[in-house]
Amino acid sequence: MNITAYVINDKGDKLFNIEPAKKTRNWMDQSSGKFAYNCLPLVVANQLGWVIKASFAFSLTWNGHASQNAIKFSFDPDHQDVAYFVASHFGQGIISFKLPWIFRTDSGIGLIVRGPSNQWLTGVHPLEGFVESWGLESTFTMNWKVVSPDTTIHFPANFPICQILPYEIAALSNYSCAKMPIAKNKELALKYSKWLDQRSKTIKNLLSDKNTTGYFEKDYVKGVNIEGEKIDGHLKNINLSAFE
Repeated sequence: MNITAYVINDKGDKLFNIEPAKKTRNWMDQSSGKFAYNCLPLVVANQLGWVIKASFAFSLTWNGHASQNAIKFSFDPDHQDVAYFVASHFGQGIISFKLPWIFRTDSGIGLIVRGPSNQWLTGVHPLEGFVESWGLESTFTMNWKVVSPDTTIHFPANFPICQILPYEIAALSNYSCAKMPIAKNKELALKYSKWLDQRSKTIKNLLSDKNTTGYFEKDYVKGVNIEGEKIDGHLKNINLSAFE
């Protein structure tokens, strides 16, 4: 399976970088004993796809109006010329990053285009879209919505302004969905009961002690069920190719 980023702007190709998404986050590093990394679903989600980083810093303020000139941008003196790549095309307090590539993917494989997993900036929120990149002949923008008017918002240099994830959209319609009482699956019901008892004891210990690092059973992290049996296909790390 292939993803190709066709460069259409050499300057933009130097200002923006595509790289495999990393599992680390500053706020997770700063959690007590890096406790947040015990949540494997977070760690794996952090690595889903590739991130696009803007090498330059800038600030902005939105006055709350709907017009395209309602956002005032302030760029670093060394990067005044990046305004071509960051603008408010749509108004409504929306910032658009004009990416310097046309992405093409295999037939039927599109791109989920969104903000970085489990990472944020105060006062602004990434908008998410799905792009039919298998037939794309144009670029797309990565957009963020300002949610705090009359507030100065700062995008630091090398912040991941976008995360892309290939997805076979047609596969969604192949799913058969059902809802039923757990009692209909006796084996699952028994294992859930054992897990619930174990987790209740864990939470009780957490509430009675400030030490949060030693209590969780970590079965999910280890890739085993409540009986200690290995779970097939268990993931901790995702290895992705680099765009070269």
